[in-house]
Amino acid sequence: MELKIFCDESGFTGNRLLDKEQPIFTYASVLSTDEDAKNFVNYIIDKYNIQNGEIKSNKLLQYENGKKALDEIFEYLKDGRFKICICDKKYSIAGKFFEYIFEPSLANKNSIFYNLDFHRFITDGLHLALTLEDKPAEDLFDEFYTIVKEGVETPTMDLFQPLSNSTHPLLDQIKTFSYYHKNSFINEMDGYLGNGSGKWLLDLTTTCLFSSLAQWGEKINSLDVYCDDSKPLNANQDIFNAMIGRIEKKSQIHEKLEIEQPITFNLKQPISMIDSKIAHGIQLADAIAGIFNFAYKNVKKDDPYAKKWMQKILDDKSALVTFLGGDFSNASILTFEGKRNWYILNLLTDKSKEKLNLIDGIENEILEIDRYLRLESML
Repeated sequence: MELKIFCDESGFTGNRLLDKEQPIFTYASVLSTDEDAKNFVNYIIDKYNIQNGEIKSNKLLQYENGKKALDEIFEYLKDGRFKICICDKKYSIAGKFFEYIFEPSLANKNSIFYNLDFHRFITDGLHLALTLEDKPAEDLFDEFYTIVKEGVETPTMDLFQPLSNSTHPLLDQIKTFSYYHKNSFINEMDGYLGNGSGKWLLDLTTTCLFSSLAQWGEKINSLDVYCDDSKPLNANQDIFNAMIGRIEKKSQIHEKLEIEQPITFNLKQPISMIDSKIAHGIQLADAIAGIFNFAYKNVKKDDPYAKKWMQKILDDKSALVTFLGGDFSNASILTFEGKRNWYILNLLTDKSKEKLNLIDGIENEILEIDRYLRLESML
């Protein structure tokens, strides 16, 4: 029997990444044959007397016997037969905010800013504000969501208004920059937002599946992929169709993180959208997605299942494709790098207010900032 990859998610809220009931999104992919998946799923259903004849992790997690069933599935698949993408939605939307609001204005010289971890400075700062449930930060992202939802029809006059009497200087500068550059984002997305794949601009499903398949493609030459039916994936089929028959392997090297990330894979055929009731492998993927969504949210509560399942991630990094925030250290202005990025943000904001080209002469301006801070540290 031929090996296939079956995929499903847990915690889907589409573009609404600040849904308080679902703060984590997990996307699982499981390697199995149809026959093995069917036999094992039927065995689990019979052993644990699972109702409706289908494995649904959100139901099984509600009672002890259901957790035992999921734990047996975990044990069955844990040795290299699944990959899990875990996303902290607050961190993810902070990263997307940089990508769509800051990146277009810096695009012609973006390597300068990425090399200085300016993107991490902004993302970590926004993520920290959201984690602290800062009301102005939540308002900022509500406005961002409004643009994504309504597209070019969004009234822009009041969007991203700078804060008054702010107790959050970093957020104030971010809002000020955003206020002056919001129209460039809207204009760039004209005709895209709200249509086709543009309707799911903030959704994490496509990103997670693509990253996971790239990881599988490191070891498997031709991938045969089956997913639970998904509106975002249906809208983004062109992204995956471009990988059909793609034999060459390409990677992106992140020198600072000392990792090499694959960015291509070879699909045997278009991804098949199939009902989980008839695809037992998707039921297994549902179980893995639910296991890690539960584990990530409950590991600090001393739940024994959560602790055991999360230990897998610590023991086997090859199973994890992650979009999680760290310790917010990139946003700290107590470090030299953080202080430099704070000065760069102020420089960009001042140039925006004066309607100056942001990147003209930016190399020399950043060198001046660097020299100033190094001299200051010597005094």
